[in-house]
Amino acid sequence: MKIELIGIGEGKIVNGKKKLGVIGLGSCLVIVIYDKEKKIAGFAHSMLPFSEEKNPSNPYKFVNTAIYKLVEEMEKIGCKKENMVAKIVGGARIFTIPGFKAPWSIGERNCLEARKTLAEIGIKIVAEDVGMDYGRNVEFDVETGEIFITSYKAEPKLI
Repeated sequence: MKIELIGIGEGKIVNGKKKLGVIGLGSCLVIVIYDKEKKIAGFAHSMLPFSEEKNPSNPYKFVNTAIYKLVEEMEKIGCKKENMVAKIVGGARIFTIPGFKAPWSIGERNCLEARKTLAEIGIKIVAEDVGMDYGRNVEFDVETGEIFITSYKAEPKLI
């Protein structure tokens, strides 16, 4: 099955026998919100932790607004928040600067913002593969809700 690649600042609501992916995910964060009952998923590839604007021109660019947008679009097609779970991948610390302490990097801040926003709206994170100092390739199977992750520095894993 062909994998549809999702670029930085893009998001999508999908169902059925589809696969979505990201190649070379670094400090950006992939957020998957999955309705276990309907087998419908929201998938976003966000670059920055948050937007100060309530309605930015591209909500998928920011972790906080991407999460709200995915949930809103999923609810419009009949998904219920109580059936939703989340998985997050990425948020790597690609560069280090001596003397700076966590959480200074964009990757770390992306992860913190995802955890905060998901907790605020009551969606549980059931799996994550985040942080570290390496990029990842992500392959999400919409039908099963599973994410396959590969990297040059870590063993492949399924979450």
